[in-house]
Amino acid sequence: MPLLRRSALVLAGDDDPLIPLVNGHIMNRLIAGSELHVYRGGHLDLIADPHRLTPVIERFLRADAR
Repeated sequence: MPLLRRSALVLAGDDDPLIPLVNGHIMNRLIAGSELHVYRGGHLDLIADPHRLTPVIERFLRADAR
């Protein structure tokens, strides 16, 4: 029985020195029903440029609400 009963969005940067991209692929495989989105950039891009990933997150949340 999976511990996560909701879908999950895994965000991973393709140039992240803190958390390598391979970790995103591993998490995606281990979390049933997860969706992996690989974005250009690194760890701090989530904070430095949040508007670039906002549409990805909003799409995921809208799809999950259905």
